[in-house]
Amino acid sequence: LFEEINAFNKYLVINKIDYIPNSINFEKYKMWIKEEYKIDKVKEINEIQNINQSILCMGYRNDFNINHPKYYQSLVFCEMFGGGYISDLFRVVREDNSLAYSIVSQMISDVKLMVIDAGIDKDKYHDVINIINEILENYKKGIIDEELLEISKISLISGIEETEDSAGAYIAYMLRNYLANEDLTLEEAINKIAATTKEDIIEIAKGIHLDTIVLLSN
Repeated sequence: LFEEINAFNKYLVINKIDYIPNSINFEKYKMWIKEEYKIDKVKEINEIQNINQSILCMGYRNDFNINHPKYYQSLVFCEMFGGGYISDLFRVVREDNSLAYSIVSQMISDVKLMVIDAGIDKDKYHDVINIINEILENYKKGIIDEELLEISKISLISGIEETEDSAGAYIAYMLRNYLANEDLTLEEAINKIAATTKEDIIEIAKGIHLDTIVLLSN
């Protein structure tokens, strides 16, 4: 596919079609995936907006972009931590303690970030943060649901397998590999996810560091 991408780029140049190349800043992308960080103090930002439900956003720095050898293990961690209805964030924060209307985490790997988004009652702001911090600390201590680990791996693998059924998703997958100078097949990605262990998850959790907390409220 890399040869096809290069051939396509040459076709664009020859035919003076420049709208696709201009949509991607390759050099900027390379800087993003190599950017280093240092956290001196967690930043807290509170904004008042005309909204009915308060929105909490917590940003975490990490090292796990697509070039990191534990990149796919970090996706498994994120799926377990807050990736869906079976995740620890959803179960503990929303179901067990009724502290969020919705809550989810996602990796923004290009810029080495993990973000938690939650709809909450602003009066429960500190309670929510404390429980989220406690859940992450439990991961770092090795308190991990191994059944959830296996379910999360199955969920991610299923998503990758569906990539083969969509031309757009497959091209996006290969383009990301191309931009990051990686050459990983879907089967190899699936194998990395399937091989993820409890020890991998602990290592990932220890590399997740809170940087910024933003609360939007009325």
